[in-house]
Amino acid sequence: MEEEYPAYVLHARPYRETSLLIELLVLGLGRVGCVARGVRGARAAARRAVLQPLQPLQIRLTGRGELAQLQSAEAAGPAIRLNGDALLAAFYLNELFVRLLPRGESQDALFLCYARSLGELEQGLAIAPVIRAAEYALLSCGGSMPPVDVDVSNQPLHPEQCYMFDPERGAIPCETPGKGSLRGAALLALQSGAPLSVPDAQALRQLMRGLIEAQLGGRPLNSWGLLAGLKQHA
Repeated sequence: MEEEYPAYVLHARPYRETSLLIELLVLGLGRVGCVARGVRGARAAARRAVLQPLQPLQIRLTGRGELAQLQSAEAAGPAIRLNGDALLAAFYLNELFVRLLPRGESQDALFLCYARSLGELEQGLAIAPVIRAAEYALLSCGGSMPPVDVDVSNQPLHPEQCYMFDPERGAIPCETPGKGSLRGAALLALQSGAPLSVPDAQALRQLMRGLIEAQLGGRPLNSWGLLAGLKQHA
């Protein structure tokens, strides 16, 4: 693993006296745990400064096993500048990728989805569709998301039709709206990114929350509390 890779820091915490234990999202490698040595303390401020979330990186890694060694890290462009709700959304995405993407599973589509999501947040796009698209990508790549463009009978979804969504089987048509139901338009928006009404956006948020909870082994995401106050039903 000595070639250079594009990467982002998802999470970092102190490790021993002068090091950091870092979770990286790396193009070509997936999520990688690594140790960055000698990056804490006053003399290491410049080296540590680049190892921040939202900073595109070019990195070199060595070693195999559970933890790699970070040999070098350089900025690969300007840091993504976010504030307010968009910054909270990025924190959520970072935690989501750490929790749902196993280490060592190379999913280039997820790296590109993550980078695109940060770019869209920086551009000021609506937060909820950005988050839903990333959630959908993670669940789909992990094999935990049935199709959202056809129902259980393999018939195309109709935007105005009401559905119940089974985590194993997918969309089941229902005649009348009920608890946990949502319109086809909400499910189709996971792929299209189409804007949704407030009720549809809330129903889709509740569905995705439930699907993600089922993958977390009873340990909720800390950042869900941060998202609770967002104005855009994220």
